[in-house]
Amino acid sequence: MRALLLLLLASCASPSSPAPAVEAAVDSALDSALDSALDSALDSASDAPVERLPIEADFAGVRAPFERAFYGVRGGVLHVEAHHGGSAGCPTMSSPTPDRTVVIAGLPEGFTTPRTYADGVRVSLLDFKGALTKEPILRATAVTVTEPSARADAIGFYLDATFPGGTIKGVVNASHCPSLD
Repeated sequence: MRALLLLLLASCASPSSPAPAVEAAVDSALDSALDSALDSALDSASDAPVERLPIEADFAGVRAPFERAFYGVRGGVLHVEAHHGGSAGCPTMSSPTPDRTVVIAGLPEGFTTPRTYADGVRVSLLDFKGALTKEPILRATAVTVTEPSARADAIGFYLDATFPGGTIKGVVNASHCPSLD
């Protein structure tokens, strides 16, 4: 593209105009456009969570995804649920039972620094279909939550939770659901 612009400008230039001046002008214009595009991309991405793989469970080599997540706020503390199966909308008491759910509790609303199990963050797995575990509820023994982000009606963070027999890791992007408040 740059070579084409240089050829066009050089062919339109009068014989007395120097080619280095044209090349410098094109370089300056391209640099300015590139800087502007890069600044715009960085500005729009500044509130987005770091892109990593979506949340996924791995128990004894069996991998299982969670397609969606929702959150509510109770007394300044986030209540987050990630689901696979069931209804696509906000969970309610009458929603169909999902295949599995991960519940993340103990994250303070608006947190900006990493949080761990030692800080009170708890993660539980409910595997209603028994695809990952035969236990009705498994509780994580180690939890780390990093890279928090927030936008209007959405939050995001990276979850790394260790359970007896497996892990659940990945980016959680949760939409706000009043039913979880």
